[in-house]
Amino acid sequence: MQPARDDIIPTGAHPVARWCRETPGAIAIIENDVSYSYLMLAKSIVQTTRILMAAGLRQGMIVGIECNVQYLHLVLILACEILGAVHVCLVEHDLTQDGDLLVHCDFLCAETWNDRISKFPRVLRLSPEFVAQMLAVAVQDDDLALLERAYPAADIVRIGRTSGTTGRPKFVGCSRESLKNIVDVIPYMLKFYDTRRNFVSIYPFTLMGTYSDTLLALRSGSTVIYSAGEALAANARKLPACHTVLLVRDAADFSISEQIRDGRLDRLSIRLIGGFVPPALWAALRQAVTTNVRSAYSMNETSFITTNDDDGPGKLLPDVSVRIVDDTGRDRSPGEPGIILARTSRMAYLYLWDEIETNRHFVDGWYRTSDVGYVSEPGRLVVLGRADEMLNLGGIKIAPHPIEERIRAIDGVTDAVLLDLDDAFGISALHIVIERDDPALDRHMEARLVHLLVGHATSFKLHCVDRLPRTQMGKVQRNLLKQSLDHRTVA
Repeated sequence: MQPARDDIIPTGAHPVARWCRETPGAIAIIENDVSYSYLMLAKSIVQTTRILMAAGLRQGMIVGIECNVQYLHLVLILACEILGAVHVCLVEHDLTQDGDLLVHCDFLCAETWNDRISKFPRVLRLSPEFVAQMLAVAVQDDDLALLERAYPAADIVRIGRTSGTTGRPKFVGCSRESLKNIVDVIPYMLKFYDTRRNFVSIYPFTLMGTYSDTLLALRSGSTVIYSAGEALAANARKLPACHTVLLVRDAADFSISEQIRDGRLDRLSIRLIGGFVPPALWAALRQAVTTNVRSAYSMNETSFITTNDDDGPGKLLPDVSVRIVDDTGRDRSPGEPGIILARTSRMAYLYLWDEIETNRHFVDGWYRTSDVGYVSEPGRLVVLGRADEMLNLGGIKIAPHPIEERIRAIDGVTDAVLLDLDDAFGISALHIVIERDDPALDRHMEARLVHLLVGHATSFKLHCVDRLPRTQMGKVQRNLLKQSLDHRTVA
């Protein structure tokens, strides 16, 4: 369990009170070309807090929020923080299907409406009437004090879910202290100047980066633009300097899109998330978009562990400790690969509602990842891939990540996955799945791969596809891909 802490931390709404007093007319949020000043944002948060209190929301409750309007979603999140409630971002599927999250919610704020939701004990329907009521209020100085509440550092403020690459997502709680530390480290990690605190987001609040980077912008009195993906460049040009978060797949599409026909975006910083970044994508973004491109090795359980800097990849952040251990938990020698254990000031301390997985991964203040890697030199971590993705070809263990990296460097390849599948005799065989946009590459791909696999494997089966199955975070769902290929092999 998370250690008890006596100190308290202000809510994410605290800076809004400051800027409402000092620069009330400054633009806080832009969405669909509608601008909201810090005064308007403060009014919305105060009134929404009152509405939620009247509806029975109390400290410690878990609030499920399903909302497609980003401004309204943000206001609901900050109102929950003010009341000491825990928010979890839902999607429509969570409300229409039997899901793991809904049964744990004490309160719902939802746009979707059906018989199941209407029978929920405590529910607030996000109708146009609610939005009008939310904005129809004046804010006094006493009201701004509501935004300045503080709570114990160890209190959970947000519930996030893992990406579910193995087919079964898990849920983690983000404490107020860990959230503060996440927001604190973003400028350091990405080497932002103060002017880059403006944020352009194309993703909903289910993505942690949308939440944390919005709080960073509000902390500094900056502007957040909630944007559709096809308007990212246009909205970035509205700000003097800004940053954004992009999934690797979306960044690849952006680097060749019509959006950049009007020129480079050197005032934009990009943080890449959701998987390995191919060298060709680094080059394309820096050549066509901006030189301010960064990425990090991170996960919901620990937040950021390493960042790629100008000196090379895998640089541990200052507050991060790692250990490399074998299957029994014994420390490996320097340079030897093994399971990565990490400890950060931003990590969770358990999986919610899952004692078995908690005991398996959270041990003595360390988080046992599912990744294999090694420390190449002090302060540098090389990640080889997931432990459950290590290939076993007739007793020979192969780390797929380095080979996949070399395949992704081939012109025209957007992604690559190595898998091992049993053949008709029960012997593991290597399968390589290539994602590419141009099928014309298929004719010569097998010959190119033969040279890359020298010293690793003597035979393989090649599969070329237009798109790999992915999670909402853009990570490849290897379990689904393996099931699909296994079905074809058996058939």
